[in-house]
Amino acid sequence: MDNRDEIETKLKELKNDDESIRRLAAERLGELRDVKAISGLIDAMYDADTAVREAVGDALVAIGGEPVIKRLTEPLRSENEPARNLACEVLEAIGNQDLDLILVLMEDANEDVRKFAADVIGHIKNKEALPILINSLNDASPNVVTSVIESLGKLADEDAAMPLVNLLTGNFAFKAAVALGMIRSSKALPALLDMARDKANLARFAAIEAIGNIGNKSAIEELVKLISEEDVLIQKVVLKAIGMMDELWLEEHVVDFRTLWKEECFMSALDDSDDDLKRYAILALGVLNLPQGPKRLLDLLEQENEVLLPFIIHSLVRIGKKDLQAIMDGITRESYHVKRHMCVVLGDVQKNDVIPALMTAAKDENPLVRAAAVHSLGKYEDEKIFDVLKTALTDEDDYVRKSSADGLGWLGDAKAIDPLITLLEDPSKDAGESALGSLLMIGGPAVKTNLLKAPSHHKKEVRAYAMYGLGIINGGDVFDLLRAGLNDEDSEVRKTAVEALGKIAPSHDSIQALKLGFGDSDPKVRSAVLQSLLKLGAEDAVDIYKVALRDPDQWVRFKGVKCLASLKTPQARSALEEILNEADDLLRSAIEDSLK
Repeated sequence: MDNRDEIETKLKELKNDDESIRRLAAERLGELRDVKAISGLIDAMYDADTAVREAVGDALVAIGGEPVIKRLTEPLRSENEPARNLACEVLEAIGNQDLDLILVLMEDANEDVRKFAADVIGHIKNKEALPILINSLNDASPNVVTSVIESLGKLADEDAAMPLVNLLTGNFAFKAAVALGMIRSSKALPALLDMARDKANLARFAAIEAIGNIGNKSAIEELVKLISEEDVLIQKVVLKAIGMMDELWLEEHVVDFRTLWKEECFMSALDDSDDDLKRYAILALGVLNLPQGPKRLLDLLEQENEVLLPFIIHSLVRIGKKDLQAIMDGITRESYHVKRHMCVVLGDVQKNDVIPALMTAAKDENPLVRAAAVHSLGKYEDEKIFDVLKTALTDEDDYVRKSSADGLGWLGDAKAIDPLITLLEDPSKDAGESALGSLLMIGGPAVKTNLLKAPSHHKKEVRAYAMYGLGIINGGDVFDLLRAGLNDEDSEVRKTAVEALGKIAPSHDSIQALKLGFGDSDPKVRSAVLQSLLKLGAEDAVDIYKVALRDPDQWVRFKGVKCLASLKTPQARSALEEILNEADDLLRSAIEDSLK
């Protein structure tokens, strides 16, 4: 059966009652990529089954070119919405390769075709279409002009700014303002400010937001003048626009801003359904010393809005640094969510007056509150803190023990070394890793001495931590311990020892130790050996990489390919070429990619 016969068969199958047969037929026609299938595929764009339509669209994309694009005008003109949407998706997929053909559609006699062509150009964002789009701003169809304006905004090219400015006084003012905000051209600022001042202009909201998007601080003073208006909506939009620009400007002009702003309108922004607007209002509250500000922020904190949470914390910290008492109510509220995040705030306020409150919170019944409290206590220096954090190392909750270890690391007190060494035995991996991290932060001879003893510990987790830590500490006296770690009974300890050897200063001994480690029974260890040899820049490791290409484990073989490819030497290339013919399909593909 030649292609013509098969195509005819598949075109008939596109009309079969079974949707799976229709879908498979469309997929096969896409594989054949023959223009003779276009007509049947265009008809199948109206299929009732979504999976069939998707396969038809993929087939038309695979065929591509002028014959497809010309025929897509038919579904673009139709009343069938799924077919129209599919036609647009196909045009978007092939548009950059055949942009000239898409641009021809901008001159089609049918306004729907011109509109959808403009939409497609906006999605593919090809700036070569800019002149045609600008010219199409004069189209007789309002729907076409609207799509052209939206696409010019998506192209975000400065050359489109002034043509759009010319539309700010007409029926397309709103769309033009939005597009100018996307382009972010300062050339548009004078016209947008005029539009923002015009109380009779219903599109002034879009102009104000566009000014905020453009982000030119020279416009802020003009925007602030609009705050004195009675229109609450305008005041909110101005706040949002200013918030987009610069929080620091608010701080510099705090007196003027607070004088102009009507507090009840400002507070109403915190109740708005728009989280973006709330965010800017929250940031402003951190700067403006409004009496209701701290309480409203704490009330917002109780709502547990994860989107707004970092901004609330940021503003509470700013307020706390200026007026600590204004926010202290938060740490005594009943909500564990508020208490937990207030511990974070008090940790960043950096005022010793908060230490008693944090020490109380470290005994809270809720483990999340206790964890946040001990975490923040580590940021302060006070002799009472150490005992609180040390006690928390034995808390029943894993997260509290982990946070306490973090706090002790920041505290940096050498008295914490012994309890942190003990915490390395903790059944919680997170707590053990934090203990190790804090030990390395504290540093010094005492930490090194304790870690040098740890490789002989009876718990495998502690031995693994020791290998990792010794690799960070480095130094001549750690090599023998790391080499011994290669013979540990636990494979994770051996793997960590291999990784640590890859971090220490390269030497003949470390490279030889790693080569011997490639004989390990665990493929994860062997893979780690290859990576560490590569890190050390072992020039004579090619033989090991070559052996890896025949390893029984697939991932070790892949790692061997990766290591040889990274060397970029004739010897490495030759090794890859030698194994090519006897490799399985997956490995052969990886080798061929590396040889390109």
